[in-house]
Amino acid sequence: MAKYTVALITYFDILGFQALIAERSPSHIKTVLESLHQESRPDDELARLYAMKYFNFSDHVVRVTDLLARGNITTPTGLLFHEVLSIVHMQAHLAAEGVFIRGSLTVGEIYTGHGLIFGAGLNRAHELENRVAKYPRIVIDPIALKIFSTTPALKAEWHTHKEELAYLRRSMRTGQDGVRFVDYLTSMGDEIDEPADYAKFRTSFRRIGSSTKKLGVYSRSTTGCDSITILWSIGCGALSSLLTV
Repeated sequence: MAKYTVALITYFDILGFQALIAERSPSHIKTVLESLHQESRPDDELARLYAMKYFNFSDHVVRVTDLLARGNITTPTGLLFHEVLSIVHMQAHLAAEGVFIRGSLTVGEIYTGHGLIFGAGLNRAHELENRVAKYPRIVIDPIALKIFSTTPALKAEWHTHKEELAYLRRSMRTGQDGVRFVDYLTSMGDEIDEPADYAKFRTSFRRIGSSTKKLGVYSRSTTGCDSITILWSIGCGALSSLLTV
């Protein structure tokens, strides 16, 4: 008998993929989709550890982590934090290659079995991606944060919800439109320790700046800082030392 489970759901696709199909060669599109697949698919060990399932069709990706799986209940390791951090690295690596994704992160009921995927949680994720995200960002559903505050499986067992939320906030930002999203630009700067790696990071994000201009996804900061703000105004914080135009 088919039953829904409650899961952490990440849903996204490539921004501007239709234009890519119209303008670029099949070989280029194949390379883009291979990069998407490589960066977004969890490795087999993580998939087993966190009871994750991965679905990919064309440029659409859905990652599903079963919150009711026995291991996630008995030994919670911080599922929401790990998924957000995974998104940070995924977006940064893809953006450095000129591939920008748009989507959502939510919690809801979903069925995944026998090659099928459906449920209210998937519908919610699609709605957020289609109507709310708008720009190359992964929005975080307020429902996910509300459920996080009362769900032990979503945090590490050695943290309180307050402590875990403090870590999560380092990788989140609220846009001018009031929508909270994964702040991969600033977060990747925090992830890098070695000077040589930081230099590569600067070079990659200068390329991101160039790519976003070509996409028309660029604006000036309202505070006068001439940094890349990627339309939803990430502001003049950590990025101002990385990118200037």
